[in-house]
Amino acid sequence: MKKRRSNLELLLQCFYRKKVYLSVFIVLALYCVNLLIENASSEKNVYDLLMQLTEFHPLTYTIIPTYLVVLTAHFSLGKMHHYLAFRCKDKRQWYNLNVSCIAIVTTGYSVLIAFIMLMQSLFVFRFENKWSAFAVDYYTYHATFLMNYSPLVYSIATLLLLWLLLFLLGLLFYVIFIWTKSPLVSLLFVFLLNIMNAAVTLGKIDTLTPVFFTDRVSIIQYVYKFDLNQDSFPYSIFVYWIMLIAVIYLIGWLVIQRVDFESEKGEKHHAS
Repeated sequence: MKKRRSNLELLLQCFYRKKVYLSVFIVLALYCVNLLIENASSEKNVYDLLMQLTEFHPLTYTIIPTYLVVLTAHFSLGKMHHYLAFRCKDKRQWYNLNVSCIAIVTTGYSVLIAFIMLMQSLFVFRFENKWSAFAVDYYTYHATFLMNYSPLVYSIATLLLLWLLLFLLGLLFYVIFIWTKSPLVSLLFVFLLNIMNAAVTLGKIDTLTPVFFTDRVSIIQYVYKFDLNQDSFPYSIFVYWIMLIAVIYLIGWLVIQRVDFESEKGEKHHAS
């Protein structure tokens, strides 16, 4: 009877997650269609669309919120989450297992967005590895940078920055989840962080801007904001994210030791 109930719970959880993932896919596809319509122009190409992966509005209002929904569904495993923890030889192995899962989820999510954009652009935009007339005209101040680096390189770097940002938010989500054991609390905390970033950006609060991430997700904006040499690629933007990820990872590495699996196990048996 107990095994049958566990199998039923697992099936319900899988069904729930598949519904969530399908809903997220539909939302992303519709939003990408909207971006495609807004950017449809003979002066633009597919790279102009891919550059928007880390622009303020797509990132704040669609990409981050839907990513948080995916994370919430991933960590809403209930008793199965505790079961997986007990199969690890120690807490830190469980911690690293979940960090690896976050990396996989982030990779799949980032690739999915890029894939949707590319598929929808097949018969709309040009794919030549050249800056569009729109980009050359719009980024006049960055003419030197555009001459030194191709749009393909820029798009790959943009996708990598998106991955680093989302992975950082995923780690933060997970560390809060370790403390609270509630994916909804983690969702609310990281979502509020996203709202605060939007408020600081829209309010142009210069004293707080360096604390948040808007100025460090768009390479061209980063070069402009910090008046960097356009002959050199701004690798420091990646170092910033890698250092933050390392800090959050180490915090989680220490916090995981405070989690009491035995009490959770007792709760599990009591509930059964």
